[in-house]
Amino acid sequence: MKLSEHKSLVSETGKARLRLIFREMEPYGEDFHKLIWEELFEGEWNEKIKLDKEDLSEILGDDAWVADVHSFREEEGIAVLRLGTHGPTDSEGTVWQLYTWREWDLIRNREHRFIMVCDYPFEEFRDDRAEKYRVWWNSKRKAAKQGSVYNADKPRT
Repeated sequence: MKLSEHKSLVSETGKARLRLIFREMEPYGEDFHKLIWEELFEGEWNEKIKLDKEDLSEILGDDAWVADVHSFREEEGIAVLRLGTHGPTDSEGTVWQLYTWREWDLIRNREHRFIMVCDYPFEEFRDDRAEKYRVWWNSKRKAAKQGSVYNADKPRT
């Protein structure tokens, strides 16, 4: 199994980093292998926390993976991740995938804050779109608490 570093983010202090590791698939492609939080100690990077598919699937159910990493707050142990999960199988046997951006608590391996649903698998994180989604979602929650019917479409940018 050949592994490759898909992405690496170093914290603002330079003393911690997140590494997104993928494994090559035969005959082509890549698949999520693990997300590693490392700390710099005496000039060497040492693993602090590792999350793999099994760790994420325990929390998100079924099959889950990290598709991308946007940012990392070392002092809180929070990373903004694009996570993928398998959805239901449709009548034709196609398994749907859902991609979302979430703040993830790496220490406790749990969602810290849901940010938004992606419109497509490779959608980059954009603060402006995330804010519009947050406003839309909060208005839906408020309407539900008030018992009203609310059918607003998800905002598009």
